[in-house]
Amino acid sequence: MVPYDLQLSAEEVVNLLRAEIEAGRGQPELNVAAVKEYAIEEEFDSTAYGIENGEEFDLVRSIARLTVEPRVEDGYWILETVVERTLGPRRITEEEEFAFGELSLEEFEAELSNPGQKKVIVRLQVQSPEIREDFDRWLTDARARHADAESQADTP
Repeated sequence: MVPYDLQLSAEEVVNLLRAEIEAGRGQPELNVAAVKEYAIEEEFDSTAYGIENGEEFDLVRSIARLTVEPRVEDGYWILETVVERTLGPRRITEEEEFAFGELSLEEFEAELSNPGQKKVIVRLQVQSPEIREDFDRWLTDARARHADAESQADTP
């Protein structure tokens, strides 16, 4: 699969997805999944966090991931939106709290809108450049189908 970073905001992805779900009466022509997982670094510069005994701590990051892909396998692409936050050092004894879990679209949106420092990436993975054109067509069509909903969401 070939990855592409997109000039597409995570908020637009969520809004388009919500509109597609509503238009499909809960059954869009897309497979949608959202998860939250944690990355734990055992070796990090603990002194940068003011910790003298770093052996008791690991550095923890949360990663919320929303994936969207067509149900039809012809012209296969994966649109992925990732929200990553550094939670900071946590005691090793607390690590059992950081488990993998599935998210609803609303929970993913909350991860996206929560204040604080975060890194947000929207990328597309495709099997070939021709499939990229299929995705671009889908995106153009979805934007056109839901232009009214977008303009209403933009107005206060």
